[in-house]
Amino acid sequence: MYKRLLIVCAVFLAFTGPVARAEDFLLTDEHIALIRANCVSVQSALQRIHASDGLMRVNLGQRYETIATRLMAPMNSRIALNRLDNVAMTQTTADFNGVIRQFSTNYQQYEQTTLKAIEMNCVDQPVAFYDTITLARSHRAAVHDSVTTLSALLKQYGTQYEAFRTQVLSTNGGVK
Repeated sequence: MYKRLLIVCAVFLAFTGPVARAEDFLLTDEHIALIRANCVSVQSALQRIHASDGLMRVNLGQRYETIATRLMAPMNSRIALNRLDNVAMTQTTADFNGVIRQFSTNYQQYEQTTLKAIEMNCVDQPVAFYDTITLARSHRAAVHDSVTTLSALLKQYGTQYEAFRTQVLSTNGGVK
């Protein structure tokens, strides 16, 4: 179920198309007219995305924190208390905690930029609106990258745990 949630999140966070800003190329009068004509519907869609992303961020953040504090940290502590080698697992946990903080920072930037686009007068400021949405896409891509990194670190920790478990079982003659 957790893997399925991560996949859904990754797909949800990915925007299609390249990220470009109005200052990177010249918006024509036709582009500006299209932005003005569609800005209210775009803002409405942004509000729906913002609401669903907020819920998803809370759920993912809570799960990541739970994994770090209730699974990884106690496991590492138990291994250390038994004077066994767990340097790799401890480093992965530290990396995981760092990426959780980055995930939170990335999401805050994304949320602030999205709110700015929602509150903006896009009819009067179509170029600034376009630039703000482009920036929000960039921030959302950073959130996606954080989620991908967290998923990879979880897999890495799982692999390290299995290797550790195998080593302990072989060292102790198969005693569980």
